[in-house]
Amino acid sequence: MLDFRHVLFAVALIAASTAAAAGQTIPGASANDNRAPAGTLAGGVLSLHLELRPAIWYPEENGKAHLIVSAFAEEGHIPQIPGPMIRVPEGTEIAATIRNLLDHTIYVHGLAPRLEANAKPAAQLDPTTTSDGANTLEIPTGTLREVRFKSGAPGSYYYWASNDRQSLLMRNGPDSVLSGAFLHMMQPESLPGYSGSTGYTAQNAGMGGIVLGLDVLPSAKAELGHDHTANASVHKFRLLVRERPATSRTFAGFGYDLSEPGHNTPPDAIPPVGNPIVLTRAEPAEIEVVNQLKEPTTVHWHGIELESPYDGVPDWSGTPTQTTPPIGPGPRSSRA
Repeated sequence: MLDFRHVLFAVALIAASTAAAAGQTIPGASANDNRAPAGTLAGGVLSLHLELRPAIWYPEENGKAHLIVSAFAEEGHIPQIPGPMIRVPEGTEIAATIRNLLDHTIYVHGLAPRLEANAKPAAQLDPTTTSDGANTLEIPTGTLREVRFKSGAPGSYYYWASNDRQSLLMRNGPDSVLSGAFLHMMQPESLPGYSGSTGYTAQNAGMGGIVLGLDVLPSAKAELGHDHTANASVHKFRLLVRERPATSRTFAGFGYDLSEPGHNTPPDAIPPVGNPIVLTRAEPAEIEVVNQLKEPTTVHWHGIELESPYDGVPDWSGTPTQTTPPIGPGPRSSRA
């Protein structure tokens, strides 16, 4: 009969060797902040190559407690949790491959056309099963599946996978983090309040669109209670509102371009999220907004107090005596 201590020692050796092997052969998963879309978008088709593979997941801190889990990865990249974000404009066709590098069969859900808003989903009587059985991809270990479909109705969705055909509710174990975002964006002309004309009316006003950061640094003089605003020079910024063409990583849209003297940002280099405006507390600043779009726009500022009405939705917010007017297109500008 084996001594219990020998059994414990053998188990410890197996665990240690497994951990060592995992550290050498299994990549660590990165935390996906869902800012960069996966795949290549060209000619109305998103080409996407996904893998399902083991990954080391550090839920709290790298190098600390971890788990070996199943994760999605874009081919040629490290695994991500959540999985790579799929983001496409309305009407896009998706051509995807999914390779299973796990040691068991996997069932992938959500990589299929989305129902139109007025369509009725199939009744689901058993909450432990899925209602998308016809579109579920069964991928045995070591194999690759191809799928091609139209994105369907705009909206915010997700795709996911598990080791059986049960519902997301019943998923557990290493496969329980196999999920990713699937964002299907409306075309601008389909958005509520969109107007292709340059004429502004109260009916086509609205909020939304593009974002940039605003950082306010501490001021040593302000912290000491000194009032130096009277003698301080005004820090001037020039903020362009521009159109962005579609690229392999983003679809066409609008963007903020923080213009600098002598610098002209190429249209395809304008980021979806603009570069931050960095201010210093208690120091005066002037921001000139130049609208280079074909229609009026405005800017809603968070985190700063303005002495001008340019703070929000046209004809709604602003100062008590003067509400925000729209910033018209063309060479004209507005200062905040």
